[in-house]
Amino acid sequence: MAAQIEGNRKTETSMRIRTIKPEFFLHEGLFEAERAAKLPLRLAFAGLWCAADRDGRFKWEPRRLGVQVLPYDAVDFSRVMDALMTRGFIRKYTSGTSEYGVIPTFKAHQVINNRERESELPEPPASLDLQGIDACGTRDGRDDDGNADLKSGREGKGREQGTGNKEESLPLPFVSPEFSEQWKRWTQYRKEIKKPITPTMAESQLKNLATMGENRAIAMIETTISKGWQGLREESEQSFFGAPTPKKPKFQSCL
Repeated sequence: MAAQIEGNRKTETSMRIRTIKPEFFLHEGLFEAERAAKLPLRLAFAGLWCAADRDGRFKWEPRRLGVQVLPYDAVDFSRVMDALMTRGFIRKYTSGTSEYGVIPTFKAHQVINNRERESELPEPPASLDLQGIDACGTRDGRDDDGNADLKSGREGKGREQGTGNKEESLPLPFVSPEFSEQWKRWTQYRKEIKKPITPTMAESQLKNLATMGENRAIAMIETTISKGWQGLREESEQSFFGAPTPKKPKFQSCL
């Protein structure tokens, strides 16, 4: 009996081998979320794939998961998980007296070994929103723009479909008609180049633009559009965060 309990515990807490695509490392939205939260969200998110079972479920145990995923980082992993949850990368649910997590896009993108045992964790409730944000840790090839539409419950081209243009309805840091018009041009431009801005990305960009002052923010958007760039940059070739911007490959981001 003791051996069986120990075996079940090992199954629930062991890390698995998962797949990851190179596009994951170019995921702009996950990068901006990490910068905004000042937490190692990218590595933690990939680590949670390994902690999850074949259905993308895991026990919501931040302390244990932190030891498994970020064993050498002095970071509160509960904050990491909360940051990923509030941005839609993972979901949290309760069953009985226990808390669990699930990666919404997991099953659509992971190739699971047939020998991996079935999930022993309870299913999420039917009311839980499982349309999470994709991060390209994937199985199937998609458009070079990793922003793909939610087709059959997975991401595909035109991800903004069904969002109601939330990126345009967010409160702007400046009330002038000039900035409002420029922001509309920016969101429309991103749609035209098939790199639509998600609400999470828009919120992060607006917060950063607010720190620059209105005139500089307007000029940056104008320069970015006129130069045909995909990310907000100034004429000086500096990135939005102040560091030199490296040349990016064609498959720039998963957003």
